[in-house]
Formats: sequence, structure tokens, C-alpha cells
Amino acid sequence: MDCNEFLRRNRAVLEQDTRYEVLFVEKVLCQVRELDFSNVACQTPFTDGGGAKRRIDFTVSEGTDVRLALEVDGWDKRGRGSGMTPSEFEAWSRRELEMSSQKWVVLRFANSLVIHEARACARHIELVLSRERGRARGRSASSEEIQFLNADEKRELAALEQTRQEALKKRLEQALEGETKALEGEEKAREGQAKALDGQAKALDGQARTEGENVWMRWVAGPLAVALVGGGDHFSAANARRTVKTHLHTRRTVRPETSLQTGCPGEPGGASPRYPRDLPPRVGRAPLP
Repeated sequence: MDCNEFLRRNRAVLEQDTRYEVLFVEKVLCQVRELDFSNVACQTPFTDGGGAKRRIDFTVSEGTDVRLALEVDGWDKRGRGSGMTPSEFEAWSRRELEMSSQKWVVLRFANSLVIHEARACARHIELVLSRERGRARGRSASSEEIQFLNADEKRELAALEQTRQEALKKRLEQALEGETKALEGEEKAREGQAKALDGQAKALDGQARTEGENVWMRWVAGPLAVALVGGGDHFSAANARRTVKTHLHTRRTVRPETSLQTGCPGEPGGASPRYPRDLPPRVGRAPLP
């Protein structure tokens, strides 16, 4: 039986849990050299020491002496995003011990290794099979098989290592690119905040200038205008200074009971802060309304 026939017969069983078991067959087992799929089984049942019924993802059995148990493992089997709990880890360890005690040689493959390092996984199975077959024949696998002394195998391992390094580099580059984009987004957000603060500062500066101009018009330009209108031909710089000084003094000394509607002090006969008594006389002009 070849790989395709094994998949055709067992696909329904393999797809019951996750897609990784199908990927394991396609990417790993199909690349194992000298593997007769008539000796391969999936979801092999066994009973542990406590009498519980359990299953092994894949097994390779050649006679009674070559017994490989192949497990495909994910970090988060329950989909909680937190890995195994202490009790689950204890059960996982006990399960592996039970398989080993029943003469299974256990090999575990993480899902990420199945995807990114499939050929290396297949090579591990080949080496263990070679060793177990040698033991079954009454001898151990030669040191040349274990140490990869064959030149072709050395080149193959070098190519596998290069592929693994390239895959790792690609994953790191993708992660770095994502972090760079996130930092750029944060920088743009900070620039936007800085522009907004700069606009607020400019608005406050304009408001302060406007208020300053209003104060100047109220305290200086107003009395000057009164002096110009009221001074007539007798207006002079000294007269203007005296008028502004009188106006400022009146503003400081006006009592709280000053009428806000008329602008006059609360005492009878008081002078209006807007039109002090010592304004120069109007000559040749009609009185102000």
C-alpha cells in the first residue's frame, strides 16, 4: 500500500479532530523512505495500566519487535489559548509512560514542526526505523547511519538546516515588519496629537492678543479719543497724558456701588469715569449728547 491509498482509506478518520493529522501524512509520512503503509495504522487503540481505553495517533508495526508510536501534538489542545493545565500535563505524561511500558517507541511532533520542518521529521522516523530494524535482526544500527556519515545524507541535512534557517528568518522578518508598522502608526498618532496641541496653542495666543487689544482700547484709546474730542484747539500731549492718568485713577478708585448702567459713582454729583471733571473745556463746539 502506498501513501495515496492510505490517505484514501483513512481520510474520514483523520479529519475527525484536526487538520494536522492529514498534514502529517501528506508532508511527513509520505516522505519516509522504505515505509510500507500496510504496516501503518491511525488511531490505534490501547489500554493503559488503569484500564482506561486510549488511542495513538499513528503506529508503525513491523513484526513484534519494530513498534513506533507517532504522536502529533499541539500546544493548545482545548483551544483556550493557554496551553495545558497541570492536571492535563500530568495525564499527558502518564499516557506516554503507558505507551513506553508497552514497548512502543514514542516520537512526538509539534504541529509547527510538521508545517515548517516536514523533511527533518521524516528523517527522524527513518533513523529510528533503521535502528529498530537493526535491533530486530539482532544488531544495532551502524554508527554510520546514526552519525550521517554518508555524503548524500550530509548534503541533505545541510539543505534541511538551510531550509529551517530560511523559514525562521522569514517568520522573524514578518514579526519585525508587523512591529515596525505598529510603531509607525503610533508615531503618526503622536504627530497628530502634537498638531492638535499646536493649533490649540495658536488659538489661545490669538485669544490673548485680542483680549490685550480690547484692554488697550478700553483703558488707553478711549480716554485719548475723549481728550481729542473734548480738547479742541487746546489739545496737547501733556493734556492727553493727564487725561489718561485721570481716567486710570478713576478706574482704580471707583467704589463698588458704581452704577454699571451709567458708569457714574454712587454719590451725588460724582464724575463719570468715562468723562472726568478735569477734561479740557470744549471751545466752539456743541456739547456732547
